[in-house]
Amino acid sequence: MSRGDGRSSWLDDTLGNRPFIVAALYLASFFLPVLIIVGVPLAFIFRREPSEDWEVSHYRYLTRTFFLALGTFVLVLVLFVLGLVIFGETDVVAIPALLLLLPLAMAGLAQFGVRSVMSLSRAVARQEMPRPDTLLF
Repeated sequence: MSRGDGRSSWLDDTLGNRPFIVAALYLASFFLPVLIIVGVPLAFIFRREPSEDWEVSHYRYLTRTFFLALGTFVLVLVLFVLGLVIFGETDVVAIPALLLLLPLAMAGLAQFGVRSVMSLSRAVARQEMPRPDTLLF
């Protein structure tokens, strides 16, 4: 898109694109985890405000993305603590438990990242998410 003076209005368009902002905060939380504390409430706040149809599907998708990541984190944490309680707190148990749970944690992070990028790319094009209730991608 361009304005009358020939410059791109992509930045102007993006700053008003609320699902883009939330998805960008989700992705930025990989580098600065505290940003997830900003992104999630924004998704819930924006979800309650009047918006276009394509935005509603993004908010549903993004809040589900957060809860899937949170559920995976809690599952990994509970399994690790359970392993330590059942088998004892020794390095012989803790290190293999971490190595076994690492793929699950990495899969959860990958799913969080992929879902955020998918929402980000569709938000730039102002397209709705095709299946906002899916647990996969």
